[in-house]
Amino acid sequence: MDKETALSELKAICAVISDVDGSVPQRYISPWRGELGSAFAVVAPENIPQIQSLMNFAVKNNFRLLPQGQMTGLIGASVPAADESDSVIVLTLERYRNQLEYNEVDRRVRADAGFTLDEVNEYLKPFGVHVPINVSSNPMIGGAIATNIGGSRVLKYGDARKLLLGVEVVLADDERSIYSTLDKPRKDNSSPDFTGVFCGSFGSYGVITAGSFDTFPIYQSTYTAWFAINKNAKLEEFIYKIQSLSSDLLLACEFIGSKAVEVVAQFEELKSSFPLSSTKDDVIFVEWGSSHHQFEIEEFAEKILEEISESGLVDDISVVPPATTWSIRHLFSQALRDQGKLVGNDVSVSKDKISEFLEKVDNAINEFDPTLVIRPFGHLGDGGIHLNVIAENKERIDSWTLEDSQKVWLIVGEIASSMGGSFSAEHGLGSFNSGLYEKLVSKSKHRINSGFKKVCDPNNILGHSGIKF
Repeated sequence: MDKETALSELKAICAVISDVDGSVPQRYISPWRGELGSAFAVVAPENIPQIQSLMNFAVKNNFRLLPQGQMTGLIGASVPAADESDSVIVLTLERYRNQLEYNEVDRRVRADAGFTLDEVNEYLKPFGVHVPINVSSNPMIGGAIATNIGGSRVLKYGDARKLLLGVEVVLADDERSIYSTLDKPRKDNSSPDFTGVFCGSFGSYGVITAGSFDTFPIYQSTYTAWFAINKNAKLEEFIYKIQSLSSDLLLACEFIGSKAVEVVAQFEELKSSFPLSSTKDDVIFVEWGSSHHQFEIEEFAEKILEEISESGLVDDISVVPPATTWSIRHLFSQALRDQGKLVGNDVSVSKDKISEFLEKVDNAINEFDPTLVIRPFGHLGDGGIHLNVIAENKERIDSWTLEDSQKVWLIVGEIASSMGGSFSAEHGLGSFNSGLYEKLVSKSKHRINSGFKKVCDPNNILGHSGIKF
């Protein structure tokens, strides 16, 4: 089939998005991190029959469909590869916005895939509740489910999978079946529940069209404080102490390694607002919050600060308005991205092993290439670390190759896995780390994933070609 005929058939199914000259708009093939991709076309379905027809078209004409959300992912799964202009159709969910409703009694919000997280939470404000996912980006609901999005409040509420009550997915099986648990009651053992399987599947098992989430009361008061960690104290000692003192009011516990602090504190937009005077220490900031109108959060937090200051675990404490804290936190990635050739590693280990993990990685990277610098930050309270390995020497930047990046990913991933952790904590499984999936995930999991894929998508037309389920 020639291109003109194919595009004509696609336009008969749903909207085809293109530039004036008919080419694919660059915004759909430009990832936040990674190389520019390519695609045959970009289609924007608005309902399930259109998605089913697109699947029929893809099977008949040997195309691949890549579901796409807001493109806020960081691991190379949001756009096709550069050589896929003849074989991949981007299926954007941005126009799939038919239903957004809240069940006030069941505290369940149902949202179609094209609504963004911010839109959902703005809609929920009059009800006094929210979906407590706190990330620096604003993902679409479909993408948030497909990537099992995490964020800073996993410590308190868990990730998207834990908050997700139900999902609606269009499968690419022979019947183009619809799998839905959107209205599944909270207690249901009538059959196995695959809601959580689709969450984190990156659209490889089906096109996620809607999700229903648990909601929680909006915080009436929050309080954030920053701590410079004493060089003789272990990070896990601080975590244990702060959790012990905080009861169930601890919302977030975020970490910035000393080498990341050096860069973040000097970032142009933060020079005058970094909360601590020293930029040579590991830093942790925490947030407490309460949804009770009459709870005195300041009094509660100040008692904790007094105990922490006397513990010998910290050298300095700074109380910062929550809005300022999060505006600073959301600039970390941008500050480090401009530092050189960055190889991001989104990893996790048990909280009691964090110091050991960081030491092992530091030694291993230094042995691989002593010119590289590790500048980590992350969601320390849940064991998640964004371990950024950066080539900052100009000669090393110029000579850097994809093979170098793959070696770094493998070094870090192997250490995390050997310690019972994960090489993919919250950013999901994209093309950047598909090789790690092949090497570090057990064969039994491979067989189960492959079997599920064959049931849901027997013709293998869905998802990124670099993800080998």
